[in-house]
Amino acid sequence: MTLHLKLPSQNNNLSPRILVIGIGGTGGNIINSMINSE
Repeated sequence: MTLHLKLPSQNNNLSPRILVIGIGGTGGNIINSMINSE
């Protein structure tokens, strides 16, 4: 049996990825709260 393993390509983009899912205005409220908390 042979295993062929590949390392993922190097990603230089180290910024966090944020996904917000909401119904109605919920997603917008969360984004505004995060921006205002900085």
